[in-house]
Amino acid sequence: MKKSNVVAFWGFTLAFALVMAVSYQGISNAADATVIKIWDFSVKTEATAAGTSLKIDPQVVKIPKDGIVVWVNTAYFSEVKVIFEEAKRCADLVSNPRDFVTNTESNCFVTTFMPYGATSSLVFPEPGVFKYKVQSQDGALTTEGTIEVAK
Repeated sequence: MKKSNVVAFWGFTLAFALVMAVSYQGISNAADATVIKIWDFSVKTEATAAGTSLKIDPQVVKIPKDGIVVWVNTAYFSEVKVIFEEAKRCADLVSNPRDFVTNTESNCFVTTFMPYGATSSLVFPEPGVFKYKVQSQDGALTTEGTIEVAK
């Protein structure tokens, strides 16, 4: 066998193995995650000259058991945190928290403040309804959301 044929064979084999390794998705992948976008926008009304509101999209999320939720902060003007006020219940019923901690003073399950572009995530292995709020760093802006985990 010619040397060029051997090199081509091993090159093809390596490329094929690389494609297979990259395309392996395992048990769960990012495509299975539900993304909640946190954003801010300016509001102008007759009562105020201008202000900023904090929104989440979608506000109500319905996911299957073992569903993944990822919060993404796209609020350019504010760092934000996600707060579950039923800390014990949430800490007991979720898994793989990314940037969530239990705040013993306020009895909340809460993220650190997330700057623009940052993410936090949770896996919900148990069915139930979980209410949370998102709050700006100065506390002036808040919005609420719900996660419904199917039985």
